[in-house]
Amino acid sequence: MNQKGIKMRQLKILIMDDEIFAKDLNPAVQAAQRLREDGHQVDVTDRMSDVLRGIQKKYYDVYVLDIDMSFVRDEIENASGSSIGRMLRQWSSLTNIVIFSARGEIPDWFTAANYHFQGYVFKGEDGVETLSRHIRTLAQQPPFIPEFSLEEIPVPADVAVYRHASLGNRLPLPQFSEWIRSVFADARIHE
Repeated sequence: MNQKGIKMRQLKILIMDDEIFAKDLNPAVQAAQRLREDGHQVDVTDRMSDVLRGIQKKYYDVYVLDIDMSFVRDEIENASGSSIGRMLRQWSSLTNIVIFSARGEIPDWFTAANYHFQGYVFKGEDGVETLSRHIRTLAQQPPFIPEFSLEEIPVPADVAVYRHASLGNRLPLPQFSEWIRSVFADARIHE
């Protein structure tokens, strides 16, 4: 419970930031520490490809994404945190996505709004505290669990994937290609 007596859930959070393993105490590192202090389970990664691989392995309540991922080489080229957020949103409309970035260009703000991300927090002077308050608000909301249903997700033609709409779980069909299995086999998510 918080100071006002409102029950808060412990959230599973994945932070994607290209500076998360930097030696200095940058906003991404501070945010991970603060969210852990707030009682949440926080995993971190510095690669966009790990986020896409990880969605098949572990459910996260919240994805905190940096936009500019240029400091780390990744097999996904010419992408950004916004494009990863769009992909996550296509996989599940229930996923909470928060942009946490020092980049604040107008197109990025429109992307966050148009894809119904839950927030856009600037990494400025009070960015870590603002992110913590935002996550606290999400933790106070009850989880949204609709009726059970399976729906097809648009994916490449050689991959057939279904998901359980209430939990965001993907259920592979017999035609599930070897390609998708190999892509999701070696995610580097750090706890």
